[in-house]
Amino acid sequence: MHTKTTPLKPFKQDFTTCENDSESTVEFFAIRKNMTVMFFQNGVCKRWEELHPQLFTIMANAYQKDAGAKQYLESWNLNYNRQVELFTYFGWGTLDHQPDILNGVLQPCENFRHGEDCPSVHFDTKEFTINRQPLNKRDLQIIDVAASGLSNLVAAEKLGIAISTYNSQKADLFKKTGTDNVVSLVMAAAKEKLIAS
Repeated sequence: MHTKTTPLKPFKQDFTTCENDSESTVEFFAIRKNMTVMFFQNGVCKRWEELHPQLFTIMANAYQKDAGAKQYLESWNLNYNRQVELFTYFGWGTLDHQPDILNGVLQPCENFRHGEDCPSVHFDTKEFTINRQPLNKRDLQIIDVAASGLSNLVAAEKLGIAISTYNSQKADLFKKTGTDNVVSLVMAAAKEKLIAS
């Protein structure tokens, strides 16, 4: 069944421009308990609602271009501002002291995950990595069961695969990430902010 799609249009909003580069540089971070976004700008912590319209437009345009994010977040039936905030939350939620918008330019998404079933795995612009190696959904599932301390047999059952398949995929993941056992894999994943704390 084919569905009619309409081309994505850039989000437009009337706004005054940011006065200088420091005003157009922000670091977003996630507030997990209520899934909201706050940010630092010029050393001041601010709420999402205080985001300059020009910076909101940068985030809104990125959201408009990410079909996977739009499809997923639109299904939540939230207003547009909240959808853009959640897109920002899931994409740039790590407080890593690296600007997420630098001099008006949006930086790549971060490794932030809200939890095991983080919606951002559906986003087109989101890439999870360990040691700069991209991970797929199965890699993340293996990391999650490994971090939970399940035995190989129980982990394989939870994933719905044979234990031999689980062990093979786990070995491939060790090789891909430069780790050699479950402990080093989980430590690398935690260091890369892939395990929700």
